[in-house]
Amino acid sequence: MSTRRPVRLQQNRSRKAGHKHALNIQDFPPLNLTAQERAIWKFCNVVALLANEGGYYELLPPAARMATDAVKLAAAQLEKAKKG
Repeated sequence: MSTRRPVRLQQNRSRKAGHKHALNIQDFPPLNLTAQERAIWKFCNVVALLANEGGYYELLPPAARMATDAVKLAAAQLEKAKKG
C-alpha cells in the first residue's frame, strides 16, 4: 500500500489571471468625493471601528461610554445628511 498523497495542481492566483484575492486597493476605481464628502466618509469609517455595545464597551468608564455614544450619534447624523 502506498502512502503517497495525490498530486494537487497549483492554482494560478495572480492578479493577471483575474484572481479576486490578488486585488489591492489601487485596483478599484477611486471614490469620486468632494473634500467635505471624503471627510465625512473617513469620520464615519473611524467611528465604525469604535467599541461596540458588548465586549469592551461594557468595561469603559461612564464618561468614555457617553463620548462613544455621542460620536456614533454624530456619525449617524452625517450619514443621513450625506444621503438626503
